[in-house]
Amino acid sequence: LWFIYIGLTVIATSFYMAGGMDICDAICHAFTTMATGGFSTKNASMAHFNSPFIEYTSGIFMLLAGINYSLYFYVFRGNSLRLWKNNEFRFYLSVTLIATIAITLSLWKTSYDSLHESVRYAFFQVASIMTTTGYATADYEKWTYFSQIALVLLMFFGGMIGSTAGGIKQVRILLMLKQGYREMYQLIHPHAVTALKIDGKFLTKEILGSIWGFLFLFLFVYAIATVAMTATGIDIVTSATTVLSTISNVGPALGEAGPAENYSSIPIPGKWILIFCMLAGRLEIYTVLILFVPHYWRR
Repeated sequence: LWFIYIGLTVIATSFYMAGGMDICDAICHAFTTMATGGFSTKNASMAHFNSPFIEYTSGIFMLLAGINYSLYFYVFRGNSLRLWKNNEFRFYLSVTLIATIAITLSLWKTSYDSLHESVRYAFFQVASIMTTTGYATADYEKWTYFSQIALVLLMFFGGMIGSTAGGIKQVRILLMLKQGYREMYQLIHPHAVTALKIDGKFLTKEILGSIWGFLFLFLFVYAIATVAMTATGIDIVTSATTVLSTISNVGPALGEAGPAENYSSIPIPGKWILIFCMLAGRLEIYTVLILFVPHYWRR
């Protein structure tokens, strides 16, 4: 694991330096790219460098950081097909491709005249938001409403299980989509015997139940925290998106905490709410909420 992580970080540093960064900036950005942390040494984030090469490099390495690290073991051992056969990986690439194409088409001739510019900014922000890294190269609050809501929805997805990314995780979304389709199929064919599989393995009701439980708690915390944020006087757009951004560990949101702003205007009670959301999201909800269950403290 360390060999893979350090190796990718060194390669990312080399590419950043080839794009024009000095060694300090290259190392710092490689660290926060592979950790999907998103911190930059520049106030303008990646936009400071204004380099398509750096942005494409960063986008690719953010996507690499969002992949399940256990899959890299199979690749390095010569079993590259294992990567492509992985259902979550294919879903991850599909979401990235569909979102990039959809946002590109939305931006073309509205926010940017050039198709290349539309692809460049769309791909970078899709990679940044979906992998919960949080870099920015453009003020997407000035983009079309479709592009903004698409990026907000991507905050839910996050990266793959076993990656450094936050969010709900791609495999949970995929399994819930499969489960939803299975339920509709069962309604059409009530006597059919169906089973849910991923990567050729059957899933038990216990596993599906735990995923439903996680999703419910994720949305429950999201709803309660959003209401609590509005109680501090924050508008609904800022409240809803900052809570989602922090619980998914993204960073930038919309409204008062958009990519061109920061969280400094959030009142102190709001900051405590968002701190709780960041901890709950990073620790996968259960670890934090279990502390509030009375049975946990009883012998």
